[in-house]
Amino acid sequence: MLSILGWIIYGFFVGTVAKVVFSYAFPASKFNDIEGLYVILLGAFGSYVGGAINFILGNSALLLSTSGLGMGILGAVVALAVLHFAHTKGYLDKWIN
Repeated sequence: MLSILGWIIYGFFVGTVAKVVFSYAFPASKFNDIEGLYVILLGAFGSYVGGAINFILGNSALLLSTSGLGMGILGAVVALAVLHFAHTKGYLDKWIN
């Protein structure tokens, strides 16, 4: 139970920071308005993407280390950027209005 709560808090923190960084890079994006559960899911997904990038680069850091936290935020920003560009190209029109 505590690990689930930890992932929720970690995901919310990483998702919120990634959303702020992304909103500075793409101020007119539709994905700047995400809230609540989507921010938590973005943070959790971003940490997986950041962990994969960390693994590819050959680093094996702990979850709450500086590298793990930074790569989680970077992974969430990359995920938002991919969603943004897929939406602008029209690939997500079936799922997003």
